[in-house]
Amino acid sequence: MVYSRWVDNTNIALGDLINKLMMNVETKKGIIDPFDNTSLLVNVDKFFDDNQIFEIDGKTVTYNYFFYQHEYLKKYEKNNPLREKRVGSYSANIIIFNYNNKNNYIVNKGYNNTTLGKLRELVGYSGKLEISEQRIHGIKTDLFIWMIHHLLDNPKEYFDEIATTKVESVIGFRGETDDKLAEISGSGEKIMEMLTTLLFLFENQNISKVETTIFRKNERFKLTLGEKSFVDIDFNSYEGDDFFGIREENLSKIAIKVFVDVVPSIILFFSNELDQKKWSEKKEEMFFRSVGRELSKKINERLRNKK
Repeated sequence: MVYSRWVDNTNIALGDLINKLMMNVETKKGIIDPFDNTSLLVNVDKFFDDNQIFEIDGKTVTYNYFFYQHEYLKKYEKNNPLREKRVGSYSANIIIFNYNNKNNYIVNKGYNNTTLGKLRELVGYSGKLEISEQRIHGIKTDLFIWMIHHLLDNPKEYFDEIATTKVESVIGFRGETDDKLAEISGSGEKIMEMLTTLLFLFENQNISKVETTIFRKNERFKLTLGEKSFVDIDFNSYEGDDFFGIREENLSKIAIKVFVDVVPSIILFFSNELDQKKWSEKKEEMFFRSVGRELSKKINERLRNKK
């Protein structure tokens, strides 16, 4: 399931924002379906009486977890006698958190006008600029190729000297489907890894997203990353201290870490290598050529040994 992050551009305190949200939902209860005079469901569950707190790199994160659901009348079906045709439903898991003195939302929905509209509706905002997208820029094919280069050439090395971060596997997917293209891990057979690397080269333009396992600060995250800031989180594959405990607490902390720290850190390491000329289009070309030469050598050795 895709996730998106949004930022609240008002200066409202987190506690006041949550109170505003809860009061706004209460005012919407009792809305009637005029066709049969029944009430339309509007509800939000706040999972923690008190906002929860943890830290990322010494910075405080304060958050709460919500489940929002409501019914609405479909625009062109208001007089349809079948309720399932007349009434639509919407639900979303929403994490509201404060980080760096800004309020943010993480929603299990994509970046689109519907998600934005539902957030504004939930909080009771009437303007257009109170909430805006907070996309993670830099998720692109070039980043995926760089990750593969590290997996193949330096499978045991970390991106930093204090050994906090490394990519452990990459699986490529073709186009808009879940058609698995190739898988590369730091522990696979070298020849197979090189062959799949060449598949990435030949299918470069068709790779829309990758599934990757990232080790970060003694935690392991399994994510799907794609263009246009696509982020999906496999919570069941997470390994770390937040695996145990209350489900909503774990989901909140993992999701916040992914959007605030894990993915941005990978993009930052990539950007730093570009700035320091450790990686470039020319070095990417050299990387693929070296893989091709090594494969050609291995093939010739196999053919000679068969004689």
